[in-house]
Amino acid sequence: MFKAPYPPWDFTIKGSFETVIKRWPVILTGIIDNIYCRNHDLGVSIRDKTDEAEKATIEEIITEGKAIIGLVGQVKYDMARNRPLE
Repeated sequence: MFKAPYPPWDFTIKGSFETVIKRWPVILTGIIDNIYCRNHDLGVSIRDKTDEAEKATIEEIITEGKAIIGLVGQVKYDMARNRPLE
């Protein structure tokens, strides 16, 4: 079973804020990396496609992935500057 390097976040425990500061940016970076890699793979695979409808679907998925990366990146940026999360 997976064991996280830090204990789970519990706001009632002193020091839990440190866990949030250390774990959440790593998790968010992993999300961004995963979506970026998927977008890259889809972008490479689109060259082999001949069906225009399939190409349009892949381009739509890539666009959506870019939007998600932007949103997650903004959350990470705001967290790093101790801004309220939206």
